[in-house]
Amino acid sequence: WEERVVRVLDLHPCVEEIVVEPFMIPYLFEGNQHRYLPDLLVTLEGGIVEVWEVKPKEFLRLPKNQAKIRALNEYVTKKGWNSRVVTLE
Repeated sequence: WEERVVRVLDLHPCVEEIVVEPFMIPYLFEGNQHRYLPDLLVTLEGGIVEVWEVKPKEFLRLPKNQAKIRALNEYVTKKGWNSRVVTLE
């Protein structure tokens, strides 16, 4: 799925840079510390930075994935970036 998204982004004129699995984000799940690797760091025209997670829609309901998305949103908020969850629908 991620590969399909990257191919589309590569063709988009507003996309300046794509970094695959750019960094790890720590998160808590069921009382244990984990590390989450988001799928893409996308830089758009005008210096807009977004961190993308590509997942099948039905996976978003899983508690572990919800914890990852919460951690992602907290991380990007601190950086002044945006997050985007892409489901390919």
